[in-house]
Amino acid sequence: WQYSTGENVVVAVIDTGIDIDHLEFSGRISPLSYNSVTETVGISQVDDDYGHGTMVSGVILAEQNNDIGISGVAPNATLMTIKANMPGEGMFDNNSLLNAIYYAVDYGAQVINMSLAGPGYDTVMNDAMEYAKSKGVIVVCAAGNDGAYLQLFPAGYDSAISVSATDMNMDRASFSNLHKTVDITAPG
Repeated sequence: WQYSTGENVVVAVIDTGIDIDHLEFSGRISPLSYNSVTETVGISQVDDDYGHGTMVSGVILAEQNNDIGISGVAPNATLMTIKANMPGEGMFDNNSLLNAIYYAVDYGAQVINMSLAGPGYDTVMNDAMEYAKSKGVIVVCAAGNDGAYLQLFPAGYDSAISVSATDMNMDRASFSNLHKTVDITAPG
């Protein structure tokens, strides 16, 4: 926070949406938020039906010093929520993720967070990640939660910043993946 609290930064969280009524995000969700499954724009279109996206958004953008929960790492950033999951599930299909990445880049995101992971390199997905990089957008992705030496994607693409988790002792969390493509670790 001594360097930045995220002021003037738009962070797109591509996930399961967000609890649009949660006090931590009041007035801080961009009206450009997008549902990449239904291809609709607006805050009402990104209500979280699974919970994961709200949790991830809290880690990034929870309001600071409001006596509720935690303070996010970038509490003064603007949140562009992009709901990309299959309705009611924590699963994502490639088309929704591709649509989400291109939308985020084209509508002003400076950082994209994707706390999701799956197997298999995909050339079309790599192209989307490279597109983001070519536009100066930083894409941060989860290394995965299999507790194994395993390369998952989108974290495994060269243009991604791959993040694994640490435990309370700053050791690799037992559930977190490791791989030579992991760039940094963060409390998990």
